[in-house]
Amino acid sequence: MDKNNTSVCRLLSRIPILPLAIITFWMLAAPGLPKPHVLEKIGMLIEGRLSRPLDIFDLFFHLIPGVFLIGKLICESNRPPKAPKNS
Repeated sequence: MDKNNTSVCRLLSRIPILPLAIITFWMLAAPGLPKPHVLEKIGMLIEGRLSRPLDIFDLFFHLIPGVFLIGKLICESNRPPKAPKNS
């Protein structure tokens, strides 16, 4: 890994995985009814209607925790295993 990836992984390692997973699920499911914002905005993106700055911000706002979670999982999977402690 290069220096930038290492510093990103160090930053992501400070975030506990369970709260990050809960926040990710919550942000992806919000508001729930009638349709989660992420699905609505992705539909708009596919149809070419995602043009208002507020809609673009909203899409990124709801996806950011998921990006962090995926990054954390990638960093965790690339981390070398810890050596067992001999006592």
